[in-house]
Order: sequence, then C-alpha cells, then structure tokens
Amino acid sequence: MRTREWHRAHPEVSRRAANLRLLRKRQPIIDRYGMICHLCCGEIAPEDFSLDHVIPLAKGGLDTIENLRPAHLLCNRRKGSR
Repeated sequence: MRTREWHRAHPEVSRRAANLRLLRKRQPIIDRYGMICHLCCGEIAPEDFSLDHVIPLAKGGLDTIENLRPAHLLCNRRKGSR
C-alpha cells in the first residue's frame, strides 16, 4: 500500500503523527520566542498557533529555528509566501 493511500485509510493515526511532529518542532520556537505572533504582536491561543517561515520555503528559506517564528494561523495564511 502506498503512503498516501495508507494515510487516507488511517486518518486518525496520520493526524496524530503530524501533531507529534508539530509539537517537536514548535516547542523550541515557543521556548525561544514565546506565544506572541511575530506578525501582529498579539498573544496566540494554543489552537491558533502556527509556525511562520520568515523567509518562505518557496523563496529559498530553510526549516530551521532561526527562520521559524510563532504566528496566528490567520496571520500566517494572510502573509502567504510574501
């Protein structure tokens, strides 16, 4: 069974794994920058948290702590790849 097919057949496991990957990646960012959106400077509720790439991946940015900042999900979506 191909990976994509497996994830479609097991959405609960796939979601849980994605959440664990996000938690592992986001904790160092929270420790470093706190729960303040770097785009609007507002406090972020846990359910609205997202990681924003300062230099977007589409423009050659890296997936490193130095290039990631906390942001509201909506602020991050509005920013897009700008």
